[in-house]
Amino acid sequence: MRSHFIVLTILVGLISAYGCGGGSGSGNQLTNPPEIVVTVTGAPDSTAVGTSFDLQASVANDSSNKGVRWAISPATGSGTLSSAAPFSVTYNAPAALPAQSAVTITATSVASPSRLGSATFKLTAPVSAVIRVTIPAAVRFSSVFSSIFSSDLGTYITANVENDPENLGVTFSLTVGGTVCTPACGQLVPVGLTKAFYAPPYVAPIGASDAPTITATSVADSTKSDSFSFTIQNPFGGQYSFLLTGFDGAGNPLAIVGSVNADGNGNITGGSLDLNDNQTHITFGGPLTGTYTLGTALQLLTLTNITLPNSGINPVFAFTIDAEGQLGDIIEFDSSGILAAGVIQKQDPTALNLATLAGDFAFELDSNLPVRNSALGRFTLAADGSISNGLVDRSVAGAGAVFSGQLLGGPLAQPDAQGRGTLSLTPVGGSAQNYVFYVVSPQTLMFMQTDASNISAQLQAGLVLRQQTPFTTAMVNGTGVFGLTGVVPGTSQPSLAIGVLTTSGFTGPGTGSASAIYDAYQGGIPESNPGLSASAISFDPGTGRGTFTFPNGFSSDFMDSIVFYLTNSGQGFFLDNDVGANNQALAGAMQTQSGGPFDALYSLTFGLQGIGGGSTSPAIPSVVTEMAPLAPYFGFVPDITTQSAGPVSPGEINTTYGPVDKNSGRGAAVVPGAFFVTTNPTVNCVFYLAGPDKFVLIPTDPDVVSGVMVFSVYLLPPGGPLFGNP
Repeated sequence: MRSHFIVLTILVGLISAYGCGGGSGSGNQLTNPPEIVVTVTGAPDSTAVGTSFDLQASVANDSSNKGVRWAISPATGSGTLSSAAPFSVTYNAPAALPAQSAVTITATSVASPSRLGSATFKLTAPVSAVIRVTIPAAVRFSSVFSSIFSSDLGTYITANVENDPENLGVTFSLTVGGTVCTPACGQLVPVGLTKAFYAPPYVAPIGASDAPTITATSVADSTKSDSFSFTIQNPFGGQYSFLLTGFDGAGNPLAIVGSVNADGNGNITGGSLDLNDNQTHITFGGPLTGTYTLGTALQLLTLTNITLPNSGINPVFAFTIDAEGQLGDIIEFDSSGILAAGVIQKQDPTALNLATLAGDFAFELDSNLPVRNSALGRFTLAADGSISNGLVDRSVAGAGAVFSGQLLGGPLAQPDAQGRGTLSLTPVGGSAQNYVFYVVSPQTLMFMQTDASNISAQLQAGLVLRQQTPFTTAMVNGTGVFGLTGVVPGTSQPSLAIGVLTTSGFTGPGTGSASAIYDAYQGGIPESNPGLSASAISFDPGTGRGTFTFPNGFSSDFMDSIVFYLTNSGQGFFLDNDVGANNQALAGAMQTQSGGPFDALYSLTFGLQGIGGGSTSPAIPSVVTEMAPLAPYFGFVPDITTQSAGPVSPGEINTTYGPVDKNSGRGAAVVPGAFFVTTNPTVNCVFYLAGPDKFVLIPTDPDVVSGVMVFSVYLLPPGGPLFGNP
């Protein structure tokens, strides 16, 4: 979902959705439809005789999208209208100056003829001018631009006019072959005498409309103009890796990892996929074929030449992708009963070899077999695929930290053209565990365990990230936001924790301090803690492994001990390191918090993509969503999969948010129950900002089944942060 420089509709009534909210969860029901509002833009204050320009009409709250009818006054002598369309028209000034120099163009709503808008301007005598028009780009474009992604939020263009003594400026047009091409080729909205905003269509057009031309023509002298052409590109094209974890239709743990080739025109032309369903591993070696669609809401990807076991249907995935076509979120979205969520990311073709991958890596691998258990670790990969300097820590919910020690493994097999390879890892004193991996980039790999039940009792899957070595003790210091998922010991109910961890003054053993501000959600019971201090910190710069000790952490709905592996300064993986039955196998990532103090929510020009599910219980819905923020609301267009209802697209839902603590980045939100697939009309939530474009969120109402929701930017703004000081 995106908004392109459009009048923001005041959201009245049941407005609740993802973001930042206060404690209130109710609102007045909408009783009357909003009135249609017609706005006419594109007319200058004055224009010379013999010239022409385009006008645009926007019609707010017109659900029928019928547009407007155009009229000119005075009806004679003031010029003519041509190329009339529901939302645009061209005005042609007369050749000679009439007695009545004021001209009014009126746009009347077709759906509601009583609603209209107009623009009035003055006709002037011709003015001789020698001008030069240039169109430098704003934000992300320098000078003119040669291409733009269809998913881009848009960009400003500016025309500079020399020798324009009356400051009449320019008229802008968007054409293909001299014909107005809006809306197929995007929207061009004037925002002043010499400035306009171009927003591309969400879906890249096919044919001539994918190469439009923007022209700026002097109002004073229509013979003086400048123009440039550009192409509109589909952001989803190339080779992509993806990893999903969750449960099959019977509630058994499942993981999916693979790679697809997208041709940029809606077709899947290659790829491979590995599925491990309850320790039954299947490889679909490909080449995979299928289709994908990009729409104004969410994207769908269907693989047409493979079928899922037990259901016999073609797998379908709903996904988001960022404006650059690089990173997104993905869920299973078909009627197979599979409930899985994860990440999709564009592959770097230069990384599909061991020599490029060689270096230090840390990982988090989670399993819901036989009970929730998670492993963190690290290894050094050599160019020949061999592994050295390996470590692993593993915790089992209800049993505690069961292993901490050396990890042996390898060799990694040379990845194939899809980035697929295999390897084995062996904890010292344990048995070998076999994995398939897919390369994303020199920084990221995706792992999935392939062992049958007679070899291992686990089904591990997760991300492997490059460590930015060498490490120093100073890299432990700083403030980060974490999101952790586990289970309540002895149950299958999820245990969640999100918050902020601040570490300072650490230089080695016996130094430094650390404190956590967090919210927990254990078995449907919300808890909040404004501050918990660590008694000890340890860290090994040689491996990036460290620990935090929190006295009475478990009794405070947290952990007594955390083990962590850094990937960069203040970033890495966390794991519950408690001994014995109190261990919840809480695991997840910490990312550096930036952008504070969070004094205000303003400049709401970001779109965000979110992911939830695929965690610890088949009762947790998988949710993928795109979000456009409209103060003081966040509007979501989610796709949701549940085992009871299957794939669901509830349409746009909205959330209210309240004040954000400027120091911790903690805020509250009120989200419609549809987002959590609950009969409750609304759900109260809490979130922590990791920065101006990302946050984590969990519910605070009791007995709501949920995982940790993670949001990140998917539409880049034309300028300015989302959070911070105006």
